[in-house]
Amino acid sequence: MNLVVHRNIYFLIVFCFFVFHSEAQNSNTLYFTDDVPAASFLNPAFSPENDFVIGLPFISGINIGFNNDFKLNEITQKGYGIFSDTLKFNFDSFYNVIDDKNKTSFEADVSMFYMGIRDGKNYYSVTINEKGFFRGEFDKRFVEFFTKGTKLYFGSESNLGGLSFNVAQYREYGLGVSRRVNKKLSYGAKLKVLFGRVHMNSENLQFGLKTSSDEEALILNPFGDVKISGPVRFETDTVEQSVRLRSELNASDYFFNLKNIGAAADIGIKYQYNNQLSLSASVIDIGFLRFSKKNYIMDTGFELRYEKDELTQAFIPGQFDYLSPNSALYAFRDSIPFMTTATASGKTQFTSLPVKLYLGANYVLNNEWTFGFVGKLYFLKNYSYSAFTVSAQTYFTNDFRLIFSNSLIRKSILNPGIGCIYKTKIIHAYFVADNIFSVIAPSSVKNLNLQLGINLLINNE
Repeated sequence: MNLVVHRNIYFLIVFCFFVFHSEAQNSNTLYFTDDVPAASFLNPAFSPENDFVIGLPFISGINIGFNNDFKLNEITQKGYGIFSDTLKFNFDSFYNVIDDKNKTSFEADVSMFYMGIRDGKNYYSVTINEKGFFRGEFDKRFVEFFTKGTKLYFGSESNLGGLSFNVAQYREYGLGVSRRVNKKLSYGAKLKVLFGRVHMNSENLQFGLKTSSDEEALILNPFGDVKISGPVRFETDTVEQSVRLRSELNASDYFFNLKNIGAAADIGIKYQYNNQLSLSASVIDIGFLRFSKKNYIMDTGFELRYEKDELTQAFIPGQFDYLSPNSALYAFRDSIPFMTTATASGKTQFTSLPVKLYLGANYVLNNEWTFGFVGKLYFLKNYSYSAFTVSAQTYFTNDFRLIFSNSLIRKSILNPGIGCIYKTKIIHAYFVADNIFSVIAPSSVKNLNLQLGINLLINNE
């Protein structure tokens, strides 16, 4: 076995290790590597030089990322006793670090299939991806209710603020084309057909608190609704007067569901201003998900009553009226079936996709160094955030390229990133991170954006 084969196997093992021990998402740092097949997910005008590229399920791309207003280690603590090696939610810490209004978002993307073919000036690609996203917003007053106990609110009226979220999971089939018009201009587009699996959405749940007129109870009065679509059913218990959500997920729903059809598109352009400077722009995921099967509306139409002699406090453990914040949250969760009703809506539900806008520039200083800038704007209805990244990349060897970057992501200024790309005649492996601390200590960051994968190259000259 010669040195080249030994080296290829070594790098495959290294990158497979990252695949199974890291978490990832579409990273800004990846935008500076337009020869990587996955970069076309950020701008369809980008395309590799290879005649034929194929990506296998999972291996060609695993992407997960989140953006929060808080760090994981700020809201958790280690468990005790037999649970000492686990993390436990810490309500006191959580309440102290969050703002009056808080946002959180999450995206996941797993490549199930990728194939790219070059034909002269055109590059064609076929992709299949499993995707999902979550967007949430909540008020600090809602957390305060569980942190301080119900006794604090007795004798007055309060509003715990709003709670909203939008979550969806779907499969994406894409057909893309990139064309080099001349030495300066390239453009590309991708059309995508989407099949929705699950969707839950609530625009603004509200929770009011008031003392009963006879001053014998504290009443939690929720109002608003939650729209749910997916392989679920609701069971109504007329004796205990509750409505419970049950799963009906099966293989046929997952593999052969063709009823929840949506559509999306990506467009992009790249302009080579001169031998050193190139400019690019793209808009990703202009589209919608459509859910026409198993649509329900959960209405929060019933109040929750806390009797006066059962009110609790969360400050002095050991007292008869003490209830920990964690226990209070679990008790609230167990009460949800008694506060809601569920009905089949009979109406098709729509939700827009998170739209990403990229603006980038690359400057080739010499044969060793290239510098870049990219700005990303993320939109999902009234939720948005921005990220801006500068980078420098160089060839460590003829086959191995390194990228160094720093990103401004929402309120976080210092996010040093790193990327490494290994390419031979038969494989193309990459790993990029907008925040290297998310690899070293993922619980200590508010933003995690990583991407990695391996592709096979065939008939490449």
